[in-house]
Amino acid sequence: MIRDAVTVISVLLSAGALTLSVYVARRQRRREGFELARALHAELTTGTVFEARSILGGLQRGKTLATPDAATQAMDAYFTLLWCFERIDAGWQTLAAWGSVDAQRFLVNSIRWHVNEWESALPEIRDAIQASARRKLDDAHSQEALARVADVVRMRAA
Repeated sequence: MIRDAVTVISVLLSAGALTLSVYVARRQRRREGFELARALHAELTTGTVFEARSILGGLQRGKTLATPDAATQAMDAYFTLLWCFERIDAGWQTLAAWGSVDAQRFLVNSIRWHVNEWESALPEIRDAIQASARRKLDDAHSQEALARVADVVRMRAA
């Protein structure tokens, strides 16, 4: 009888520990999802990507690529921004694999304006850079990542 009671208590304690472990793991994953979403948004809006966006914004507002240095700087800025969208795409896929729906929603709401703006502005900027460089840019993979991010933003319109 006591042996049966001890077994039952052990099973209940084990089930409780398992339930608590699952709960803690899910909360941790949720926290990690939001941290990833915040980090991706911060990367898009600060540091070297911010500087790249400033350079490309000048081109968007009519600044010309009058010197080879300006053209090189613009090309570097162009790829810096595109590679950031590649990282956002990879981050989105990670959040999807984790099932972090709330973090995905947060990320989309945080980057929506930026994605819409740059998706429409980059083709003209790309043309200006290509004309100045007198060569075709090898950016198909990066453009595909931006297109995937833009599709997600459109599909999840608030």
